[in-house]
Amino acid sequence: MDLTTTDVTIQCSRFKALIILFVGIPLLTLIVLLFVAIMATTPLIAKGVGSQNIATIYLLFPLLVVGFSWVIWSVIRNREALFTTIRVSSAGVTVENARYGVLLINWNDVTQASYSRFGKTITLESPRLFKPLAIMSFGGRGVALEFLAARNVIQAAIRDRWSERRL
Repeated sequence: MDLTTTDVTIQCSRFKALIILFVGIPLLTLIVLLFVAIMATTPLIAKGVGSQNIATIYLLFPLLVVGFSWVIWSVIRNREALFTTIRVSSAGVTVENARYGVLLINWNDVTQASYSRFGKTITLESPRLFKPLAIMSFGGRGVALEFLAARNVIQAAIRDRWSERRL
């Protein structure tokens, strides 16, 4: 796909969305709980382990817990994006889901757009939306070309209302 395309469709397959919601989130939650349990029992095991290893454990596990928790929170918060078809064009954004049916948002209706590099998520705000619209990358490894093309189209259309966040 060419990154200069002006019409881009982003959607997550229903099967993939259901796997994320009913397998991915519970599995990540279980991993977070496992990390918390290990953190709680580490002082009991610490007597047989060197102090440098304990410092690594105390540094590594909280980072993993925070990272996995952020992924869980992000997907749960933006779960509607899993079942939304988004078409980005030079005219605006067409949102198709159970909440809106088919809704066309012109670029002059968009009040703010932000891009999170860490979560690979574009968030659009408009008075026509019930809550900010999250456009997520469902490409698996890396970033899907459709997502990059959509980001380029949105950024070019509303350059003065575009911001980038690291988180």
